[in-house]
Amino acid sequence: MTGPVKAAQAWIEAVQLGRYDTAWAMTDARMRLVRAQAWIWNNRKDEDIKACNRDELARALAEARPDHALWGDFAATELHQTQGVYGTFRPENWGASTNPSAAGPDFSLVLFAHLSGDPLILSDRPPVFSMAFLMHAADGGWQLASFSDVLPTPGWPPKL
Repeated sequence: MTGPVKAAQAWIEAVQLGRYDTAWAMTDARMRLVRAQAWIWNNRKDEDIKACNRDELARALAEARPDHALWGDFAATELHQTQGVYGTFRPENWGASTNPSAAGPDFSLVLFAHLSGDPLILSDRPPVFSMAFLMHAADGGWQLASFSDVLPTPGWPPKL
């Protein structure tokens, strides 16, 4: 079994390579559902989305290997957003640590800290000195469960 740090790095690498399908399959089922719900909620006025039952659409998009007609649009949006944040991540520039998580015994919080004293600008948000990945031990490996130490909550709207 690969450890949580290597699994988080593999998730980032899949995003950097434009392989959102691979990153998606490495994402925990709850996180997949919440990300799908967030996209549906944020695009709920779109005609293609309005034409679907949103619960059924969320379940279809949240599958590990989705085949829904809207998967391409969803994945393109998610890839654009995640590449904007993690596109410049290089493991050699970041130190990593793991800690038990309050989310439960099968979870590990991976913290990446930028190794220089200067913050790294990953997006138009404030400077970033660290990044968190909550990893879930499941199916013989580790999956991304959250971008914080708090599990996301499915719903309309979901809570990330």
